[in-house]
Amino acid sequence: MKGFAGNYGSLLPRDCHELGHGALNDAIMNLYYEHSRQSQRIALLVIIQMVPEAVRIRYIEHLIRRNMLGENLNFIPDAMARSMENVWSALSKQIQWSTSEYVAFNKCIEIINKSNQDGPNKKCKYEVSRRNAGSSVVPL
Repeated sequence: MKGFAGNYGSLLPRDCHELGHGALNDAIMNLYYEHSRQSQRIALLVIIQMVPEAVRIRYIEHLIRRNMLGENLNFIPDAMARSMENVWSALSKQIQWSTSEYVAFNKCIEIINKSNQDGPNKKCKYEVSRRNAGSSVVPL
C-alpha cells in the first residue's frame, strides 16, 4: 500500500490490537472500503500477523487456532509471539542452515519467554524441527 514501509514500525504497536476472527473480518472490510489511514494501518497489522506470520511461526499459528476455536475469539498476541516476529530473519537463517531434522542453532537468538514476559529468555540452544511441512523452534 502506498505510504507504508515494509516493516512493523510504519504500522502501529502490536501489543495494542487484537487478532482473531472478528478482527480479521474488520481488517478486510477496512481495506476493501478504504477507510482512514489509521484503520488501514490496523487492518494491515491484523492481516500480516494472522496470515504470513502464522504461516512462518507455528507458535503464532497455535495461538490463533486456540483462540479462534475457544471462547476468546479475539486476543492480543503475547510477548513471545511478538519477539519471534521480531527475530524471524535470524530464526529463518538458522533453520535454513540446519543440516538434519533436529539440530541446535549455531548462533544465539534471543526470544522473550511467554512465562517471563518482563525479561528475555537468553538460552542459546534451540531445537529445529522440519517435520510436517513447517519449521518450529523449541527451546532445549
